[in-house]
Amino acid sequence: MGNNKLICDCNMRWFQQYFQRLDNKDSEEFCFGTASTHKIKISDFKPDWWQCDNNTTKVAVSAGGVVLFICFIAGIIYYARWDIRFAFVIRFGWRCCAKKPQDADVNLVKIFDAFVSYSLLDTAWVAAELIPNLENDEQFNFRLCVHERNFLPGNSIVESVEGAMDGSYCVIFWITQNFLESEVCDFELNLAKTKLFGGSIRSVIFIFEERFDKIQLPQPMGIMIRHCQCLYWPDLRLRKRDIFWKRLKLALLENRPKEN
Repeated sequence: MGNNKLICDCNMRWFQQYFQRLDNKDSEEFCFGTASTHKIKISDFKPDWWQCDNNTTKVAVSAGGVVLFICFIAGIIYYARWDIRFAFVIRFGWRCCAKKPQDADVNLVKIFDAFVSYSLLDTAWVAAELIPNLENDEQFNFRLCVHERNFLPGNSIVESVEGAMDGSYCVIFWITQNFLESEVCDFELNLAKTKLFGGSIRSVIFIFEERFDKIQLPQPMGIMIRHCQCLYWPDLRLRKRDIFWKRLKLALLENRPKEN
């Protein structure tokens, strides 16, 4: 090779193959490292596996593929998270997500899954959407307490509402512009806040007909929505409606007592 200095890199591998074919044990050739003048015998030069044959690119592509696959799976799980959770409840039963009885439940007889608070001007939605989709579910048999059907005649509105909340595990609020302008609904909201923080009811679920500005919401609601579940009535797309009802049913199931 004369006085030519050979650099130890991936291009030297064909020299190694060449000398192996010559099988000349008396002849020794050396190459030099790129960062030093240290001589390395060509037959002893062994580059790192990732340096040659575009292995670095292969590793990068493989790692990128794994990351994209994980992101793809995570995206599917996120998109179908409510379907997965609902299927889990269907498979193992609602008791797997139920809560243990609270101290305040001991002296209260709960006969309803939820008391529904709404403006009487919005009765149509409650009758056409909420009641059929929940009470006609033969698997879970939800029971709702509504004004027109379950309030006893002769009792005051205060007694009726308080008794209905005490007999329910949670309260569902159907929030519309009519609700925000109703004094009765405002009373029910304040009473629910008292009972929620006092432990008489387990949770409050807000269903908003539309997205209201925070300044439109009464102060008790502004406090409660930070601690309660909020759902929004979706448009007519079937997928969104299906997810809405699954989320609402799961929220109601979580409030049922877990049997010992």
